[in-house]
Amino acid sequence: MSIKKSFLPVYEIMVANPRMTVSELLPVVEPLMVTRKGAGRSTTMSYRDETGKVVAIRCYYYKKWLPTSCVEFGVKNNSATGLNTMCKFGVQLWTQQQRAYRKGKEALLDALASSEVSPSDIDAKLAELEKARVHIEEFPYPEWSFETLEELLASEYAKRD
Repeated sequence: MSIKKSFLPVYEIMVANPRMTVSELLPVVEPLMVTRKGAGRSTTMSYRDETGKVVAIRCYYYKKWLPTSCVEFGVKNNSATGLNTMCKFGVQLWTQQQRAYRKGKEALLDALASSEVSPSDIDAKLAELEKARVHIEEFPYPEWSFETLEELLASEYAKRD
C-alpha cells in the first residue's frame, strides 16, 4: 500500500494508536491538517499594488524581480497571480536548455554505444551537459530587472500601467 506524502504523518499517528477513538485522535492530528497562512501561494514571488493588480513578479528563471508593465508573463490559471512564474523570455530559454540537455544525453548514449566515448568519460560529459542546462542567461533588458523588490518599487517601472 502506498500512502500519499501529505497524509503520512496522520497515518503514522493512527497506526501507532490503533485503539484511539476519533474524539481522542482529532486533537492530535488536527494541527497537521490546518492550512498554514500563505501555504500554496507565491507570497514572496509576486507583488500587488493597493488595488490588487500584480505589478511585479520574481522570475523563476532569471531570479530577478521584473515589472509586469514592461515584461510579458504567460497566463497560468492555477497560480496565485494568474500568471506564469517565468517571464516569456525565461520560458523560451529554459525550454531550449531542457531540450538541448535531453538531446545531449541521447547523443552521449549513442556515442557510448558506438564506443566513441569511453565509460570513464561519461561523468565529465554529463557534468558539462548539466552545467549548460542550469546556466542562466542575462536578462535582455537589464534596466527592467532588479535584485530586490524594493529596488523595483523605487523605480519608474513600478508606477507604469
